[in-house]
Amino acid sequence: MLTSYSDGVNEFTCDLYREFCAGKPNNAVISPYSVSAAMMLSMLGTEGTSRRQIMEALRLSDVPTGNIHEEYRKLHTELNKTGSDVLSIANRIFSKKGLQLKADYTENSKLYYGSEMELLNFGGDPEGSRKTINAWVEAQTNNRIQDLIPAGTISGLSLIILANAIYFKGSWETKFPPAATAKRDFRVSLTEAVNVDMMQASEQNIPFGWSKKYDCTAVELAYQGKYRTMVIILPNSVDGLSNIDENISLTMITEIIKEMRQQKVEVALPKFKIEAKFDLKSVLSKLGIRDVFSAKDADLSGMFDSPPMDAHISDVVHKAFVEVNEEGTEAAAATGVMIRMMSMPLQFVADRPFLFVIRDVTSGTILFIGKFVRPSTD
Repeated sequence: MLTSYSDGVNEFTCDLYREFCAGKPNNAVISPYSVSAAMMLSMLGTEGTSRRQIMEALRLSDVPTGNIHEEYRKLHTELNKTGSDVLSIANRIFSKKGLQLKADYTENSKLYYGSEMELLNFGGDPEGSRKTINAWVEAQTNNRIQDLIPAGTISGLSLIILANAIYFKGSWETKFPPAATAKRDFRVSLTEAVNVDMMQASEQNIPFGWSKKYDCTAVELAYQGKYRTMVIILPNSVDGLSNIDENISLTMITEIIKEMRQQKVEVALPKFKIEAKFDLKSVLSKLGIRDVFSAKDADLSGMFDSPPMDAHISDVVHKAFVEVNEEGTEAAAATGVMIRMMSMPLQFVADRPFLFVIRDVTSGTILFIGKFVRPSTD
């Protein structure tokens, strides 16, 4: 039984990870919170089966609330509270000039999602419209997400583009000393190793745990202010990430976090940067969102006074970025352990493929999820 909107987002996180990341031999990062927000903004304008399918796919059907959009607003407000780190979440509606949207839709999108509306000349200036949308996304993500809308996507048939951007930049509560960073092998597989810049921090008092059930160890590294943390889940074998991928669930992540205890730990973590782009339409369809993508079946009557014929959602595009270095983490979207018990401190050496989660501590909301499996060789 889900108890909150945040629980629903986290379940949806695991669904998206399974579809996009699990079993694939490449680095990945995705912000399901960002995807969820964009689809919620869409759902605000849907009725009937179109609405129900989005609710079910986002894992919100069982959340006990009279107004799911108010639940989003409260969580959005909580997440946007100023801390020592920077977390910015923004929504915007880009609409075709001359299109009549329902007053209720525009008012509620602003009330619940803080979403302003911008009218663009999709038909007369599709390229200019595309550049305007991409410029907004770039501004919201500190230029980390560029060209979200590809060339040729917008035409005179385009009606509305709903954009969500999330940007996070956090400095570690305890930084990794740059002088301690050294070249070290990262074991991509049982037969391949790649040299990486491995950051190292001596003796931190941090949450650390070992899970026999999931055959992994985990640490939780806090960002300044401790509003947000990164949880790193490290399989005990070089090829163990496939087992994590197969078992990924909110229950798994919750159990691993609950098993952690404050310990003195030496941490070694590679510096890394991941960028990823996903066409979400096919995956969201697999998760049950079908009608809104169909010109025949979409019910957008909550969005338009007189819905244009064949009005439907044509594409959902998502880009995400994460960079981890000695100072901390920058992320945006619009992815052999050595334990010595005989002496303190313990050692956590992330020298093999691992899963990572960036989460909000107060609400428990997962903001980003991804995996690091292969260092860049450039």
